[in-house]
Amino acid sequence: MFAFALWDRRERRLALARDRLGIKPLYWLRRAKGVAFASELKALRALEGWTPALDPEALLAYLRLQYVPAPRTIYQGVSKLEPGTLLWVEEGLARPRRYWQLGAPGSGEWTTRAEALQRCEELLSDSVRRRLAADVPVGVFLSGGVDSSLVAALGQRVSPTPLRTFSIGFQSEADDEAPYARAVAEHLGCEHTELYMQSGDALALVERLGDLYDEPFADSSQLPTALLSQLTRSSVTVALAGDGGDELFAGYTRYRDCLELLAKVQRLPAPLRELARAARLRTRWAPDWGRGRGARRRLRRATLRDLREVYLHLTSLWEEPHELVEGAAASALACSPALRELPARPPADDPLAPLQRADLLGYLPDDLLTKVDRASMAASLEVRLPLLDHRLVELAWSLPSEWARRWEEPNKPLLRDLLARHVPRRLTDRPKRGFRVPVEDWLRGPLRSQCEHHFAPARLEQAGLRAG
Repeated sequence: MFAFALWDRRERRLALARDRLGIKPLYWLRRAKGVAFASELKALRALEGWTPALDPEALLAYLRLQYVPAPRTIYQGVSKLEPGTLLWVEEGLARPRRYWQLGAPGSGEWTTRAEALQRCEELLSDSVRRRLAADVPVGVFLSGGVDSSLVAALGQRVSPTPLRTFSIGFQSEADDEAPYARAVAEHLGCEHTELYMQSGDALALVERLGDLYDEPFADSSQLPTALLSQLTRSSVTVALAGDGGDELFAGYTRYRDCLELLAKVQRLPAPLRELARAARLRTRWAPDWGRGRGARRRLRRATLRDLREVYLHLTSLWEEPHELVEGAAASALACSPALRELPARPPADDPLAPLQRADLLGYLPDDLLTKVDRASMAASLEVRLPLLDHRLVELAWSLPSEWARRWEEPNKPLLRDLLARHVPRRLTDRPKRGFRVPVEDWLRGPLRSQCEHHFAPARLEQAGLRAG
């Protein structure tokens, strides 16, 4: 992982580069005589002669996706350098080019699944071993799911002492995965630490989030990730995490949901879809709650036309935010190259690959890696991600779809089979839950007064949002 600037004195040109998967951030801004750049947006606000101005299209994308997709930022004229990109600045001109990108899915030459499984274990074991190397104490974020359990298992195998593992729990049983993490840690012989997050912890953190993330960011798991980083930093300086497994090995249930929903809507006769579209326009201002909510959602689904629209429908927090943003003309699709590259129809021989690619190039760096990097850096904790070793990414992408990209349960079969070599299946075989947070209860309770303050109509209108 890296983000760096290199000045070539002989050629008098500047190179800016960001790592292949976008683990580390890098921002840049065109100036009259070159560019300004920084690892944090807030640093650019110190520039003389530059006044930050809100980008309406970036705000629109945020309201829909819960994050601002690269290369946009919330400020006009400021860009995120995209993952795997090198930016050359010479004689006042800035020229970006990709130095790394995913190849064609399933293009590897493999003879047996057993061969692929063995090679995957060798690469991941080496990746974990490399990332455990440090002259400071190292630990592991452990949720008890497949990915983090696999990282912990391979780490414990090469560690001469019990590995330190850390997890966050919640009082809400539906959201609490701490018992699963504890069981895995006990089986592996790790030295485990857990902390149960209370609403008061969220209250203490929420006012700091703007400073942590520099721009709007609405992934609710940023709260427990920040708390987990603080907890972990009290014992170690470096932590390994399991991010990336769902994108590489098709772990999200939404992949299956996308394909099933697309098949359903494509069976609808065209006249019925047009009728649904007209009906939706007539009811677009109806409240999206109460007894009619389910009917309006079904009406919306009947108007979806292709894979792009289905994917956005299933991943959007808010599907029509443009009515609230002054001066916004573009859609979230136009702001995100990863979403623009989604085909209208999934390929018959590997239907999950475009969805995974969109997540690897968009959702992963712009949401998940942003969340982990900002939360951990705020706690002075370095987080390393073994599953995002580019060698493993390329291996996973080269595998045949029936081995690495299947959309029926159980998901991620290759990683599950690999984990079963180290951890009994009974400890990890369960439906995927994700890092869920009881945010609804908090917003109705201890965080309500803060929400009412920050989302007062006058404040929204000042930010360029219609508050009516």
